[in-house]
Amino acid sequence: MSVSAVSVLAAPTILSSVSAICPGGSSPLLVNPTAGLSYQWFRDGQAIGGATTNVLSATQAGAYTVRIQTPANCTAVSAPSRLTTFTPPSIGIIGEAQICQGSSTSLTLSNTTISTAGWQFSWQRNDATVGTLPIYNATSAGTYRLRITDARGCTAVSSDWLVNEVKAITVQMTPLAPVCLSPATPVSLSGSPAGGVFSGSGVTGNQLNPATAGVGTHRLVYTVTGSSSCLSGTATQSVEVRPLPTITLPARLTTLAGTPVMLPGPEGAGFTYSWNPPLGLSDPLIRNPLASPGQTTVYQLQIRDRFGCLVEASVLVELIEPIIKLYVPNAFTPNNDGNNDTWMLWGIEGFPQIDVTVFNRWGTVIFHSVGYQNPFDGTYKGERVQSGMYTYLIRYDAKVDALRGTVMVIY
Repeated sequence: MSVSAVSVLAAPTILSSVSAICPGGSSPLLVNPTAGLSYQWFRDGQAIGGATTNVLSATQAGAYTVRIQTPANCTAVSAPSRLTTFTPPSIGIIGEAQICQGSSTSLTLSNTTISTAGWQFSWQRNDATVGTLPIYNATSAGTYRLRITDARGCTAVSSDWLVNEVKAITVQMTPLAPVCLSPATPVSLSGSPAGGVFSGSGVTGNQLNPATAGVGTHRLVYTVTGSSSCLSGTATQSVEVRPLPTITLPARLTTLAGTPVMLPGPEGAGFTYSWNPPLGLSDPLIRNPLASPGQTTVYQLQIRDRFGCLVEASVLVELIEPIIKLYVPNAFTPNNDGNNDTWMLWGIEGFPQIDVTVFNRWGTVIFHSVGYQNPFDGTYKGERVQSGMYTYLIRYDAKVDALRGTVMVIY
């Protein structure tokens, strides 16, 4: 009895380099070719029409098998080779949406879970490829897009990222002249472009309060904060807060009816004066006018210094009627002609302790007498005083305030 050799048809092995199919793409599946065999490919158990060679270009996910068959109708089926559909990762772009002229912004991949290894990068600007590195330094305006590709050729594409190029702004503050220390006069601040914020000592909103800032030089800042560095910036300037003029007036002056009294305005370089009301004043625009009011009057003094800083104060000029009349002449002529050579005070016999003091324009006492037995003769230390106006202070009655006024020495 003879024995025949029997050959067994081995099941084929499907060869594939990938396990997933890119969307819209394909994955090649193959088995090693053998002469005389026929082939039929299946997906999920269903025969694929026309798939009768040892190579299949798979375009759908599924379990793929291949059946081989000999001319003698012997068959063998491969083990399944499973393919999935590749799901591209969601990617986006991170970077500035605006760049300044002459500057740049770095564009990067937004999805930090994706490793840059194993992916090829393609940066596009206005549909033209401009870079292939994970980070792109954009120096021009345009529509940017990122495409990443893995080793299988599967890609993920970002949404468009619009970069605008803008001109850098120039932040400016309107210059400020020196201001006066006046709490009732806030100073308005302005800057460009609009919409910024002012800061500094004494600043509230867009106003500077000099009284809050205080006397001195202060730094003011105007800050504009935009959507990018070239739409942001600051401007600074210094402003000087000047002190107000110093003014001190007595609360009250007393004088006899018909006897002028000098209003004691303070002296200062560049001061201008304005006394109100002007009625009864020798000149309302000088420092020390003579006041001859017809009744007790409050005089208001306004002083402006050379910088225009304004200050105000007031003094009460009270008219009094002494129990015994005292007449104080407002001039005399010590020229030794026998007429009015001394400053005679009429009615002093009723005031034996009358105290008379005469001052020159610098406040120096040039005459003083208690009792006034020897009237003022227009001399000081044996020398004739100059012709002009002199201030006097007469204390004659403890019940009333001292008399203040001026006497004219005339030659």
